[in-house]
Amino acid sequence: MLTFDERVKRRVKRKNNRLRKRYPLFAAELQPGGALADWLVTEQQAATDLAAIIASKDAMLARVATNDQLREIKGLELRSLVAEVVDPATLATLDKQRAKIPKAGAYTAEFWFARLRPYHLHEAQARCEHRDSHPLFAEWHDRCPRCHLPITKPPTVTIPQAEQTMLPFYKRQQACDRDVSRPC
Repeated sequence: MLTFDERVKRRVKRKNNRLRKRYPLFAAELQPGGALADWLVTEQQAATDLAAIIASKDAMLARVATNDQLREIKGLELRSLVAEVVDPATLATLDKQRAKIPKAGAYTAEFWFARLRPYHLHEAQARCEHRDSHPLFAEWHDRCPRCHLPITKPPTVTIPQAEQTMLPFYKRQQACDRDVSRPC
């Protein structure tokens, strides 16, 4: 694996060669002493860019690891709920099935949520991660894709036609026309 300094030098060389290839008419001027030397990437610029990229990658990996731990904890909570409603032999079978799936928190949570749904539907629906999105799902689905909770569609508003909006006024006007003794 390359050291940080070797990666910086490789990055400078690659970016500057790409610049020369993009502007072939100025390739002679895109040299360290040329008229367009300020367009070139320096080692200092490449080092700061590479350090920022590495820091961003490390932060992203830390977020992924934290999320994976949270999902693993949630999966174990779901497993305990499944263990309450199934017999030990069924639980052992489910554990064997779970062992075939990759060891990651997201897989643990998804596996045990899917196993909780047939045994304890209301508990699964109460723990659905998409619960806040159910109104959005109602546009396309009649059930939540994850917990299978029936979703009611929001009422559709129809634009009233001109005759419908004029109807009360029209009836009142007809009543006024019939009864001339009273003012309208």
